[in-house]
Amino acid sequence: KAACAGNVAHEMAEAFILGEDPQDVVKRYRDSGTDPELIKQGVTGFEGFGRWFRQSNLKLIDSELAVVSECPRYAGTMDGLAETPDGDLEILDWKTSNRIYGKMIAQVAAYGHAFEHGHPHDRERTVFRFNEPITGGHIIRFGKDYGTFAHLYLPRAALDVGWQGFAVALEAYEIAKKLKKIAGA
Repeated sequence: KAACAGNVAHEMAEAFILGEDPQDVVKRYRDSGTDPELIKQGVTGFEGFGRWFRQSNLKLIDSELAVVSECPRYAGTMDGLAETPDGDLEILDWKTSNRIYGKMIAQVAAYGHAFEHGHPHDRERTVFRFNEPITGGHIIRFGKDYGTFAHLYLPRAALDVGWQGFAVALEAYEIAKKLKKIAGA
């Protein structure tokens, strides 16, 4: 994918969450000949994320957690699972986009459903508090241009609507597959 400020910020946030040095991302982009202004804008977006994360008082408890739902059947990988100061569990998901779309909310809701009702993709992996309720979600958006950063908090009621949207879309996808098979395509 083409380099953009959002990709730089997104990858730096990912490195931070994984316990790696975000400056390694900057070095990799510099070494690849990426425009220094674009890198600077990405760093600005990452710094916005860092300020938000510190102020949120969330405690990261897992990252890159692949979850599986058996009914309905789907899987996905959430960017992060965090604990609030009150002990509640919330999902973190970062996006590189110039806006937040409804399908992003549905995706976070699907991660939550699979976490609550499914199992980790790697069944041997010990996952802290798996199958406990998810009380909220966070979409962290890094704009493609100018190093913008935005945060959208999704309370449980918003996740419930997102889940409804995901479930309907998944059902429509399954029906479309059957129709294609019936049509002989």
